[in-house]
Amino acid sequence: MTDYDEATTYSKSDPVAVVQAVFLEVLEEMDRNPGFADRVGHALRGLGAEVQRRRTPARRGRRAPGVLDPFAILASGGQEELRRQLGALDIDRLRDIVAEHGMDTSKLAMRWKSSERLLDFIVSTVSDRAVKGHAFRSSATKQTDPEPPLSSSSDEEGRTRTPPAS
Repeated sequence: MTDYDEATTYSKSDPVAVVQAVFLEVLEEMDRNPGFADRVGHALRGLGAEVQRRRTPARRGRRAPGVLDPFAILASGGQEELRRQLGALDIDRLRDIVAEHGMDTSKLAMRWKSSERLLDFIVSTVSDRAVKGHAFRSSATKQTDPEPPLSSSSDEEGRTRTPPAS
């Protein structure tokens, strides 16, 4: 059954409720869509009504910046220091840190109720990101080291030769 069918059957029992539901939908759409709100306002002004545009509510979903930088703390004091400083924060401050650094791409951790669980998540994520790319950094370090001389069992390109089977 579609929404229209539900409204039609519902209107027989309570037409006021149906009209109220329609106007609520129109108001919600006016909040979401400024162009629609302008068109409705223009139409109502044509009828002689004064229309004041509703103020758009403050944008939801924005959190305050984190009160500390977990990456700097990890670099200077290690995991234990990071755990100690995060442990002093309440759950909302931990969520601010998660949001600021984009740690929760699945949006699941922001719903957790346990500070300890969020703390572990932050420490794990920061630690993982801190070592990400080390494989490439260590190979760059190896290139600056002088190469060992070729051994007698290597060819000119550095490949190891295997003696022929007898």
